[in-house]
Amino acid sequence: MINIQPDNLSIYMKQIKEGGGKLSKFLRPGKALKILLVLAAIAYLCFAFLFVYVQPDEYGIKVVRVGLNRGVQKQIYHAGLTFVMPFGLQQMYRLPKGIQVLELTNFPETAAGGPEKTGPHTSRLRMVFL
Repeated sequence: MINIQPDNLSIYMKQIKEGGGKLSKFLRPGKALKILLVLAAIAYLCFAFLFVYVQPDEYGIKVVRVGLNRGVQKQIYHAGLTFVMPFGLQQMYRLPKGIQVLELTNFPETAAGGPEKTGPHTSRLRMVFL
């Protein structure tokens, strides 16, 4: 332990300014900055490779490439961060929520899901199929 008394204080401050202290030898301002930058870069790369952000106007669908439950997963991911294993083991597909299907057909019975019971009507209350 360092004994800092008024008479030793000036000596201690002089050692720090000259770089004679144990801590200042290990962590010089340039070296500390380099260490901090390397740690920040490692943290950013881990975040970029391990997490996928699904936007508020998107759905996420996870595809597992390797493992027992491989294939398209049934769970739908909503807005937020989601863990995804890197290097192609898992992949997240992000799909916009705003896409709607427009099916053009002359035969409503062949349309996906059959004719709608509710929809646009004429003035005489007849169904209009688009």
